[in-house]
Amino acid sequence: KIVEECFDGHTLVCDTLVDMYARCGLFIEALDVFSELKFRSNTSWTALIVGYVEHSVHDEALKCFKETFFELPVRDIIAWTALISGYAEHGLGEEALIYWDQMLVDGMAGNVLAYVCLLKACAIATTQLRGQNSHSEICKKGLGIYPY
Repeated sequence: KIVEECFDGHTLVCDTLVDMYARCGLFIEALDVFSELKFRSNTSWTALIVGYVEHSVHDEALKCFKETFFELPVRDIIAWTALISGYAEHGLGEEALIYWDQMLVDGMAGNVLAYVCLLKACAIATTQLRGQNSHSEICKKGLGIYPY
């Protein structure tokens, strides 16, 4: 009712409410606002996930990734990087690499931050060759990470 009564569903205000509650660790309130949203933007999804991660509620963050990632209105580089980073941060390098590959299949190119997450996933998965190939790709793209 908060969204309907107070803010008439204004997306910016509602997204900010989700972000504020989630960053404060008030997940019941964040989910209350989130569930009432008429339109769930990338911002609202990301705010919820970031809140979980910042409060070390990693299982819920991954659960949220799994449940919501494919419902995102637009899977942009921010969403892909958040997903890949979430898996890598939890020691799930192989899963992170699977999502990296899916990102490429979907036509999304990585940026510097995404490549950092890719390298971390390679290290966790102990895939030396893939890590070296990724490093070579980063150099070819001129993303500023050069060999010694």
